[in-house]
Amino acid sequence: MTPSERQYSKHIGKLFFSKARSSLVLITGLAKTPYSNRWQYNIEYMEASVGTKNIKCKRIVELLRMGQWIPAAQYITNQQPVSSEK
Repeated sequence: MTPSERQYSKHIGKLFFSKARSSLVLITGLAKTPYSNRWQYNIEYMEASVGTKNIKCKRIVELLRMGQWIPAAQYITNQQPVSSEK
């Protein structure tokens, strides 16, 4: 396993919240493209209109660093409580 593959495989199976799409995102796999020989994540958007995409790993790491994607647990715990008042 290469150092890049080891670094990128840490995110596989994790659930994130995309602020841009207001959708949950699951990283389902890792693949190396034969054409450009670069690593890409297989991404599953929980929003039905988007579906599955392949996105470059460097782009996803950048989105995480910038805070555009946050862990789903962090998103859930930072939400305001739902009021039961009517």
